[in-house]
Amino acid sequence: RSPWHVTVAWTMVLLGTLLVLPASYRSMRSRNYAWTRISGPMKPPMHVAPRWPQSYGRKSFRMHSDSKEPVVETVDTVATTRWLTLNNIHYRDRFGRSRQWNAVSRTTKTDQEADAVVILPRLIKYGEETSVLLVKQFRPPVGAYTVELPAGLIDSKETAQDAALRELREETGYHGSVSMVGPATALSPGLTDETVKIVCVDVDLDDPRNANPVAQLDDGEDIEVEMVAQSKLLDHLQKLDHQGFVIFNGLYTFAIGMKYTDLKWGQ
Repeated sequence: RSPWHVTVAWTMVLLGTLLVLPASYRSMRSRNYAWTRISGPMKPPMHVAPRWPQSYGRKSFRMHSDSKEPVVETVDTVATTRWLTLNNIHYRDRFGRSRQWNAVSRTTKTDQEADAVVILPRLIKYGEETSVLLVKQFRPPVGAYTVELPAGLIDSKETAQDAALRELREETGYHGSVSMVGPATALSPGLTDETVKIVCVDVDLDDPRNANPVAQLDDGEDIEVEMVAQSKLLDHLQKLDHQGFVIFNGLYTFAIGMKYTDLKWGQ
């Protein structure tokens, strides 16, 4: 092409870039943070607004511009135990049709952004590969032993960070420091409104407090702790699955992510 055509082409590219970049920048600035990195002294998570309010009738974005927004009209309690409530939810879908849905809710709900924490403990020792701390316990609902990450409910007036460090000490005996806090996420939104925050905790195995960890289990808790190298996590979980253990979904998803970071796209 002639120099004139080349000049015009590059001018159009430059103008397009100047128009697109500000919009993209505004879009990125308007998004809520999916993760909050903790550095130095512990500080609360940076949330613009909770994504998952802890009540029925939560407002959601509209998926279809040519329809109404689904709305929960009433919630009837069917049965209640000490820990759980079975609810019958009456709602209207985006076409205005009246529908019903059965769901379970915790009776221990507080004004916190999430009901519980799931802890991802990274065990770090100088000169050795980083490991992940797993817990095994019998779960009556599935009638089998499960392999999970440490977890627990957030107490009233307790932060997710504090709950994670407390639950880690109680279930495993290890002391750690929070490095990352996630937003409130759903575990099984078709069944329950329960939400959890994933909290990453770094455990320094060279810390004298972690030399001989002793768990502080509650009555009825029977937990076995296991350390597994990150690079071997997925293979280890697959072996446990063949042995009859039920693997926690979040743990298996994390193991897949660790495995696929070592693979190229398409492998």
